[in-house]
Amino acid sequence: AWLGFWLVLVASLLRAGMGLSYKYGFLQGADPNGVVLLNSLFWIAGGAAYSFCREGRPGRKPDWRLLGFGVLSGILVTGIVFFMAAALRCGKASVVLPIAQMSFLGTLGLSAAILKERLDWRKCAGIGSGVLAILFLSIEG
Repeated sequence: AWLGFWLVLVASLLRAGMGLSYKYGFLQGADPNGVVLLNSLFWIAGGAAYSFCREGRPGRKPDWRLLGFGVLSGILVTGIVFFMAAALRCGKASVVLPIAQMSFLGTLGLSAAILKERLDWRKCAGIGSGVLAILFLSIEG
């Protein structure tokens, strides 16, 4: 459990660093479309490479569905990158990035709906707290 906690914490810090570097790059004149295009190509190629590495063991027949899932994963992450970059062009990093980190709200809802994972009172309280955080971050002060 602790390893998972630390991995999530590091992933959150890396994602925040990515967002801050995007915002800084845009302020310095980086082409937002070029940033998204380059990032997208790496994510899609990374998803495909992962599937080949995972299935490319000797004596194992490749599973083409896994390649499809790898590419689909890359495309979905491309959407994350595109919308985060678009939001950063329009908004403040101190508002956009924390809200972007709230994707767990959607993940929790989808896992309950699609994977039939159980929602207990703690998870519902977490969703409610996340919604309140988004509302408070969105209010101009």
